Amino acid sequence: MIYIKLILNFLGEIISPLIGENSKNVFSKMYSHFYTGTKIKKFASWGTGSVLYYKPNNLQGLNHIKVGYNTTFAKGLQLTARAKDKFAQEVIITIGSNCIFRDNNHISATNKIYIGDYVLTGTNVLICDNAHGNSTLKNLRIPPVKRKLYSKGGIFIGNNVWIGNNACILSNVKIGEGAIIGANAVVTKDVPPYQIAVGVPAKNIKIQ
Repeated sequence: MIYIKLILNFLGEIISPLIGENSKNVFSKMYSHFYTGTKIKKFASWGTGSVLYYKPNNLQGLNHIKVGYNTTFAKGLQLTARAKDKFAQEVIITIGSNCIFRDNNHISATNKIYIGDYVLTGTNVLICDNAHGNSTLKNLRIPPVKRKLYSKGGIFIGNNVWIGNNACILSNVKIGEGAIIGANAVVTKDVPPYQIAVGVPAKNIKIQ
Protein backbone atom coordinates (compact mmCIF):
# COMPACT_ATOMS: atom_id res chain seq x y z
CA MET A 1 0.00 0.00 0.00
CA ILE A 2 2.83 2.41 0.87
CA TYR A 3 4.35 1.88 -2.60
CA ILE A 4 1.05 2.72 -4.29
CA LYS A 5 0.86 5.97 -2.30
CA LEU A 6 4.43 6.87 -3.24
CA ILE A 7 3.75 6.19 -6.92
CA LEU A 8 0.58 8.34 -6.81
CA ASN A 9 2.49 11.16 -5.09
CA PHE A 10 5.21 10.93 -7.75
CA LEU A 11 2.65 11.06 -10.57
CA GLY A 12 1.01 14.05 -8.90
CA GLU A 13 4.34 15.90 -8.82
CA ILE A 14 4.87 15.24 -12.52
CA ILE A 15 1.35 16.26 -13.57
CA SER A 16 1.07 19.28 -11.26
CA PRO A 17 3.02 21.78 -13.44
CA LEU A 18 0.99 20.74 -16.48
CA ILE A 19 -2.51 21.21 -15.11
CA GLY A 20 -2.08 24.41 -13.06
CA GLU A 21 -4.12 25.63 -10.08
CA ASN A 22 -7.29 26.37 -12.04
CA SER A 23 -7.41 22.83 -13.37
CA LYS A 24 -6.84 21.45 -9.88
CA ASN A 25 -9.80 23.45 -8.62
CA VAL A 26 -11.94 22.15 -11.47
CA PHE A 27 -11.01 18.54 -10.65
CA SER A 28 -11.73 19.18 -6.96
CA LYS A 29 -15.17 20.62 -7.76
CA MET A 30 -15.96 17.78 -10.14
CA TYR A 31 -15.07 15.18 -7.54
CA SER A 32 -17.08 17.04 -4.88
CA HIS A 33 -20.18 16.95 -7.10
CA PHE A 34 -19.60 13.23 -7.61
CA TYR A 35 -19.25 12.77 -3.83
CA THR A 36 -22.42 14.81 -3.29
CA GLY A 37 -24.27 12.45 -5.60
CA THR A 38 -23.39 9.52 -3.33
CA LYS A 39 -25.09 11.27 -0.37
CA ILE A 40 -28.16 13.00 -1.87
CA LYS A 41 -30.57 10.09 -1.38
CA LYS A 42 -29.70 9.89 2.32
CA PHE A 43 -31.01 13.41 3.07
CA ALA A 44 -34.67 14.17 3.78
CA SER A 45 -34.36 16.50 0.76
CA TRP A 46 -31.49 18.03 -1.21
CA GLY A 47 -31.83 21.05 -3.48
CA THR A 48 -30.52 21.27 -7.02
CA GLY A 49 -27.05 22.79 -7.29
CA SER A 50 -26.07 22.25 -3.66
CA VAL A 51 -22.68 20.65 -3.10
CA LEU A 52 -20.95 18.84 -0.26
CA TYR A 53 -17.19 19.17 -0.63
CA TYR A 54 -15.14 16.08 -0.03
CA LYS A 55 -14.26 15.23 2.66
CA PRO A 56 -16.52 16.01 5.64
CA ASN A 57 -15.41 14.88 9.08
CA ASN A 58 -18.75 13.57 10.29
CA LEU A 59 -22.22 13.10 8.79
CA GLN A 60 -25.02 11.60 10.89
CA GLY A 61 -28.81 11.45 10.70
CA LEU A 62 -29.02 12.78 7.16
CA ASN A 63 -32.62 11.55 6.87
CA HIS A 64 -33.49 14.28 9.41
CA ILE A 65 -31.87 17.08 7.37
CA LYS A 66 -33.27 19.24 4.54
CA VAL A 67 -31.01 21.38 2.34
CA GLY A 68 -32.20 24.01 -0.17
CA TYR A 69 -30.73 24.71 -3.59
CA ASN A 70 -27.30 26.19 -4.51
CA THR A 71 -25.94 25.79 -0.99
CA THR A 72 -22.25 24.95 -0.51
CA PHE A 73 -20.63 23.05 2.34
CA ALA A 74 -16.83 23.33 2.28
CA LYS A 75 -14.45 20.64 3.52
CA GLY A 76 -14.23 19.46 7.12
CA LEU A 77 -17.98 19.68 7.73
CA GLN A 78 -19.60 18.05 10.75
CA LEU A 79 -23.36 17.78 10.19
CA THR A 80 -25.30 15.70 12.71
CA ALA A 81 -28.98 15.31 13.55
CA ARG A 82 -29.93 12.97 16.37
CA ALA A 83 -33.60 12.14 16.72
CA LYS A 84 -34.80 11.28 20.24
CA ASP A 85 -36.58 8.29 18.75
CA LYS A 86 -34.40 6.35 16.31
CA PHE A 87 -37.51 5.39 14.32
CA ALA A 88 -38.76 8.98 14.01
CA GLN A 89 -38.76 10.65 10.58
CA GLU A 90 -39.16 14.30 11.53
CA VAL A 91 -36.80 16.93 10.11
CA ILE A 92 -34.48 18.30 12.76
CA ILE A 93 -32.18 20.52 10.66
CA THR A 94 -33.48 22.74 7.85
CA ILE A 95 -30.93 24.69 5.81
CA GLY A 96 -32.02 27.20 3.17
CA SER A 97 -30.88 28.05 -0.33
CA ASN A 98 -27.82 29.98 -1.59
CA CYS A 99 -25.92 29.53 1.68
CA ILE A 100 -22.14 29.14 1.99
CA PHE A 101 -20.61 27.27 4.91
CA ARG A 102 -16.83 27.63 4.95
CA ASP A 103 -14.26 25.06 6.11
CA ASN A 104 -14.70 23.11 9.33
CA ASN A 105 -18.23 24.18 10.23
CA HIS A 106 -19.99 22.08 12.87
CA ILE A 107 -23.80 21.95 12.83
CA SER A 108 -25.42 19.64 15.37
CA ALA A 109 -29.03 19.25 16.54
CA THR A 110 -31.08 17.07 18.86
CA ASN A 111 -33.90 19.64 19.03
CA LYS A 112 -34.38 21.87 15.97
CA ILE A 113 -32.09 24.05 13.87
CA TYR A 114 -33.47 26.29 11.14
CA ILE A 115 -31.09 28.25 8.89
CA GLY A 116 -32.56 30.63 6.31
CA ASP A 117 -31.46 31.62 2.81
CA TYR A 118 -28.25 33.43 1.82
CA VAL A 119 -26.49 32.69 5.12
CA LEU A 120 -22.71 33.08 4.92
CA THR A 121 -20.23 31.75 7.49
CA GLY A 122 -16.53 32.00 8.10
CA THR A 123 -14.41 29.00 9.07
CA ASN A 124 -14.68 26.93 12.27
CA VAL A 125 -18.25 28.02 13.07
CA LEU A 126 -20.26 26.02 15.63
CA ILE A 127 -24.07 25.95 15.46
CA CYS A 128 -25.20 23.51 18.14
CA ASP A 129 -28.44 23.18 20.10
CA ASN A 130 -27.18 20.55 22.54
CA ALA A 131 -24.51 19.65 25.08
CA HIS A 132 -23.23 16.55 26.82
CA GLY A 133 -25.59 16.71 29.80
CA ASN A 134 -26.62 19.67 31.93
CA SER A 135 -24.57 21.34 34.66
CA THR A 136 -26.01 19.46 37.65
CA LEU A 137 -23.57 17.83 40.06
CA LYS A 138 -25.05 14.42 39.21
CA ASN A 139 -24.19 14.92 35.52
CA LEU A 140 -20.73 16.31 36.21
CA ARG A 141 -19.81 13.07 37.95
CA ILE A 142 -20.45 11.15 34.72
CA PRO A 143 -17.77 11.07 31.98
CA PRO A 144 -18.88 13.61 29.32
CA VAL A 145 -19.02 11.01 26.55
CA LYS A 146 -21.53 8.95 28.58
CA ARG A 147 -23.89 11.82 29.44
CA LYS A 148 -27.24 12.07 27.66
CA LEU A 149 -27.41 14.93 25.17
CA TYR A 150 -29.29 17.90 26.61
CA SER A 151 -30.87 20.84 24.79
CA LYS A 152 -32.32 24.07 26.21
CA GLY A 153 -34.11 24.75 22.93
CA GLY A 154 -33.67 25.02 19.19
CA ILE A 155 -31.82 27.57 17.04
CA PHE A 156 -33.34 29.87 14.42
CA ILE A 157 -31.14 31.82 12.00
CA GLY A 158 -32.91 34.14 9.57
CA ASN A 159 -32.10 35.06 5.98
CA ASN A 160 -29.00 37.05 4.97
CA VAL A 161 -27.11 36.43 8.22
CA TRP A 162 -23.31 36.68 8.21
CA ILE A 163 -21.41 34.62 10.82
CA GLY A 164 -17.70 35.33 11.36
CA ASN A 165 -14.81 32.92 11.92
CA ASN A 166 -14.85 30.80 15.09
CA ALA A 167 -18.28 32.01 16.22
CA CYS A 168 -20.38 29.72 18.42
CA ILE A 169 -24.18 29.81 18.31
CA LEU A 170 -25.67 27.85 21.19
CA SER A 171 -29.10 26.48 22.10
CA ASN A 172 -32.36 28.40 22.51
CA VAL A 173 -31.23 31.32 20.34
CA LYS A 174 -32.94 33.28 17.56
CA ILE A 175 -30.86 35.37 15.15
CA GLY A 176 -32.91 37.78 13.09
CA GLU A 177 -32.68 38.54 9.39
CA GLY A 178 -29.65 40.49 8.22
CA ALA A 179 -27.77 40.18 11.53
CA ILE A 180 -23.97 39.95 11.73
CA ILE A 181 -22.23 37.68 14.24
CA GLY A 182 -18.65 38.84 14.83
CA ALA A 183 -15.61 36.58 14.75
CA ASN A 184 -15.08 34.56 17.96
CA ALA A 185 -18.49 35.58 19.35
CA VAL A 186 -20.37 33.17 21.61
CA VAL A 187 -24.10 33.70 21.08
CA THR A 188 -26.26 32.67 24.05
CA LYS A 189 -29.12 35.18 23.63
CA ASP A 190 -31.33 36.37 20.78
CA VAL A 191 -29.92 38.80 18.22
CA PRO A 192 -32.56 41.12 16.69
CA PRO A 193 -32.77 41.63 12.91
CA TYR A 194 -30.12 43.91 11.35
CA GLN A 195 -28.00 44.01 14.52
CA ILE A 196 -24.32 43.18 15.11
CA ALA A 197 -23.37 40.86 17.97
CA VAL A 198 -19.78 40.59 19.23
CA GLY A 199 -17.90 39.28 22.26
CA VAL A 200 -18.08 36.50 24.84
CA PRO A 201 -20.90 36.25 25.61
CA ALA A 202 -22.08 38.13 22.53
CA LYS A 203 -23.69 41.54 23.02
CA ASN A 204 -25.49 43.69 20.47
CA ILE A 205 -23.77 46.88 19.34
CA LYS A 206 -25.32 49.90 17.73
CA ILE A 207 -25.33 50.31 13.97
CA GLN A 208 -24.51 53.78 12.65
